[in-house]
Amino acid sequence: MKILRLLIDVWLPDFKFGPGRCAMTLAKTPWYWDTVTRNIALIAQWGEDFSIRHLVMPNHVQCCTYPVLEWIGEHVPSALVNVMAQFRPDNFCDPASAKYRDKYAEIARHPTRTELSDSWQRARELGLNFEATTFERRRPFGMTATV
Repeated sequence: MKILRLLIDVWLPDFKFGPGRCAMTLAKTPWYWDTVTRNIALIAQWGEDFSIRHLVMPNHVQCCTYPVLEWIGEHVPSALVNVMAQFRPDNFCDPASAKYRDKYAEIARHPTRTELSDSWQRARELGLNFEATTFERRRPFGMTATV
């Protein structure tokens, strides 16, 4: 991180998984939670500008989205957060793919409206700064609007 600090102009960390086994099960990344939370805390401690991206995944709102949002609310409450709805099952997660694997069945679909609205509602309850980033839509003539 100290070396990266010299090279990075804009920090945009992804914070995808909660503190449980999801990171290991889905992405084979041990120590994910400890590493990401330590690095985001460092960026904040250095006073760097940053925005955190969190991708809402199907069947992972309780175990991943809520703990991620709660950690942000407790440790970096002023951070910009993008609570993203763009998860798409692809490759190993897509039942239509020749590469599909049954072990990814729980994420083999788009998030439901309920999963997304519950995630956004939790971010609101925590007072997170997410709506302008999450719901920004491009309009003609360079204007933006929030939905």
